[in-house]
Amino acid sequence: MRGLYIDNAGLQIPKFTEHRELFKEAFARRGAELCCATNEEKISGNYDFCLFYDKDVALCRFLEKRMPVFNSSRAIAVCDDKGLTAAELSHLPMPKQIVSPLIYSGSLSEGFLLRVGEELGFPLVVKAAKGSFGAQVTLVRSREELFAQAKRAGTSSLVFQEYVEANGEDIRLYVAGERIFAGLKRKAAKGDFRANLSVGGSMTPYEPTAREAELAIEACRGVGASFAGVDLIGGARPLILEVNSNAHFKNLLLGTGRNYADAVADYILKSV
Repeated sequence: MRGLYIDNAGLQIPKFTEHRELFKEAFARRGAELCCATNEEKISGNYDFCLFYDKDVALCRFLEKRMPVFNSSRAIAVCDDKGLTAAELSHLPMPKQIVSPLIYSGSLSEGFLLRVGEELGFPLVVKAAKGSFGAQVTLVRSREELFAQAKRAGTSSLVFQEYVEANGEDIRLYVAGERIFAGLKRKAAKGDFRANLSVGGSMTPYEPTAREAELAIEACRGVGASFAGVDLIGGARPLILEVNSNAHFKNLLLGTGRNYADAVADYILKSV
């Protein structure tokens, strides 16, 4: 079995390339070769599958004409846009959200922003529709802050989300093939509301409840992801926050000794 691994030419730093090596080793342990290329290289040769760990949707669609690709271009596109994620998962429990309309000039209107404030209340969370690692996620506490945030964003797409008090904690569940592989509970750094590890949060291994596991699997199914990291607010009534089609998992390995690359490799090799 011979596969192709794609990552981004502009992100050739350890934070990203270390996943490539973990995947190569995982496939090798299973007797499969994983050949690696960036999204700017010419792809030649024949492969049985592609593990696409990037967000270059156009290239992903081209490759889908030639071989099975994991995750699909549709799943990657939906997960990369929080507005599309909200639309695809609107049948599942999530914090209340309002996706900004598409605009071509200026910034969002005062009338629209007033409606956002009225429907979601303050404080509320403002997210760039496209953003990773907790970047471009802001807690706004007043109408004035909301207006200022929208003006700075200009024509960029935003998602406005009700603020749900969770003591600065969330859950990341790693799903592969509609099974929960592992979980982490993440705690925000002091003075921050974001629990992302990349902005100073901490983590502990976590065993999800049956409902949390069910929601994570349903979220992956909803966006069409074969595997993903699903972020939730846990508790008696868990809520889905995001689905990450190209989830980073080095911290999971360091914190728990569990290698998500093994679960992904098992799923892909079984599928093809």
